[in-house]
Amino acid sequence: MKQFDPEKYKIFECITGSRLYGTNTFDSDYDYRGVVIPPMNVLLDPFIRFDQKDSGFEEEDRCLYALAKFMKLCADANPNIIELIFVPDSNILFKNEKWDNLIAHKDLFLSKKVKFTFSGYAMS
Repeated sequence: MKQFDPEKYKIFECITGSRLYGTNTFDSDYDYRGVVIPPMNVLLDPFIRFDQKDSGFEEEDRCLYALAKFMKLCADANPNIIELIFVPDSNILFKNEKWDNLIAHKDLFLSKKVKFTFSGYAMS
């Protein structure tokens, strides 16, 4: 099976979790999330599928999402994904002009659906 390295195609990566919200303690791990745009050869190859890559170690959790999956999760008003479009610059590790173009229209990602998804997360 062919391999695909999403690191080469990142358009955004940030620090999330307790360090984003300022609730971290001395023992808190680091959480990172980002978005990649896979190249055309990956998108068209039926033998390579990339939606997201999860990796983690004892002190670090990391997830990179393909842009298509990121957009679907945004459309579903997933709270863990919606927060990424509102991350302050101080928590952004990497971004490029493609991410800036996307974020310039971040208001389009919000809908009344957030009422249900955010309250559902809060209740659980």
